[in-house]
Amino acid sequence: MSKKILMADDNATSRGNTEYMLAKAGFSYSSAKDGNEAWKLFQREKFHLLILDQNMPGMTGLEILEGIREGRRHRDVPVIIVSSEIETFDKPPKSIPAECERLGAQFLLRPLIRAE
Repeated sequence: MSKKILMADDNATSRGNTEYMLAKAGFSYSSAKDGNEAWKLFQREKFHLLILDQNMPGMTGLEILEGIREGRRHRDVPVIIVSSEIETFDKPPKSIPAECERLGAQFLLRPLIRAE
């Protein structure tokens, strides 16, 4: 069985670029256009890696990550949070890299650049 990746991003261009890179590398993946859709997919299927945009409608990447780590289902799945911001829009703001570290995830700062 091949390993499956869940990627979620509300930006169609970013989502398309990530889908292109995953497909070109031969990965099996599902994609979601917002946080709620990503959460529903995670509840239905088993994924071996999640790549989540931080700022999405519905649920943010960190909210999904917190839900996973607090739950019982696949709580140890590796997660990468991607954002062009380093702080949340919460009051007071939280450091996204620090929250990722606290929750056992990786953080990538945008822009991600595809090598040709």
